[in-house]
Amino acid sequence: MLFNDICGFEQTKRQLLESVKKNRVSHAQLFFGPTGNAKISLALAYAQYLNCLKRTDKDSCGNCNSCIKYKNLTHPDLHFIFPVLKTPEYNKPISDNFIQQWREMVLSNPYFNINNWISHLDVNKKKLKPQIYVHESEDIQKKMMLKNYEANKKIFFVWLPENMNIPAANKLLKTIEEPNPKTVFIMISENVNKIMPTIKSRLQMIRTKRFSIDEASCQVEKTNQPVQNINELYQLTNGDMGQILFLSRNENEVNQNFEEFVFIMRACYQANIEKISIFTENISSKNNMQQELFLSYALKIIRDCLLYKYSSELLLISKKEKDFIANFHQFVNGGNIVQITEEIEEAIRLINRNANPKILFFDLCLKLTKLINSKSKIVN
Repeated sequence: MLFNDICGFEQTKRQLLESVKKNRVSHAQLFFGPTGNAKISLALAYAQYLNCLKRTDKDSCGNCNSCIKYKNLTHPDLHFIFPVLKTPEYNKPISDNFIQQWREMVLSNPYFNINNWISHLDVNKKKLKPQIYVHESEDIQKKMMLKNYEANKKIFFVWLPENMNIPAANKLLKTIEEPNPKTVFIMISENVNKIMPTIKSRLQMIRTKRFSIDEASCQVEKTNQPVQNINELYQLTNGDMGQILFLSRNENEVNQNFEEFVFIMRACYQANIEKISIFTENISSKNNMQQELFLSYALKIIRDCLLYKYSSELLLISKKEKDFIANFHQFVNGGNIVQITEEIEEAIRLINRNANPKILFFDLCLKLTKLINSKSKIVN
């Protein structure tokens, strides 16, 4: 990964390049920011730059022996640590047991989240939370005792340290407290508040922002995948590049979300338990990303209903969406929009915590039934 492969984030790039130029590379660093931004890409580009044999002031060369191995994520001094699940094959799993799946995930979509990772593992334990176990920290200690194979810096790339169990975190803390001058820990987090405070206090913090609309458009272009409705996708996903790429590769997803939203809103208005049950079964059969995208879409339409009351011309929506909102907006008002929004946002939060989708969506529909019927007008 080159810095040049990443659109925008110029301030963060300058900060990282300057640390190398001035020989002020911290032995333990934490890249953090919202889901679906460039923190994984930036961290990989930084790791590659540290060990590039012919680096310039602005980027890695991309052609030396080290860069070629980094491009494929196969450099012998690049070690990945990430949350895993126990399986029949691995009762004491470590990241190396799943390294092939990890490389596939990162190379195909460096903007993924924990739910994408669980789906990619394709195991029958999707309701369990992946963890970084204590034997992972023990494996790190063993690797640190070995001499570097080729590189000047041995890199331990830790994705989601907040998913470490307590024994693993305590053991890693001891490792970080005794830094090796030829070792760098690069951690990537989506929730720094869940990282053990004693570990967090020893990390150099590198905050990363969301993609701007222009950066997102540029990044999509680099995938050689033309997207006609980037503004709509950006608004729908709140700049989550992983979701933008998923929707751009699955054009029918937005149409399906619209049809399902119309179906469930009418079912909620009618208090039709049979139709609500049908919807719940259907949405529960989808993966976490699709469920989250539907809820994000629902949230967008609800907010668009409020905007429609003031200026329909400002809405970036299709004709069929505008036609629906023209009738539906009367059910969204100052008396219920806050509650509706909060219920949907809470559902998104629970989906990301692997809540039971059948219970979650059925309960959400019952709450929406009550809220949208607080105003007695009919949906056409």
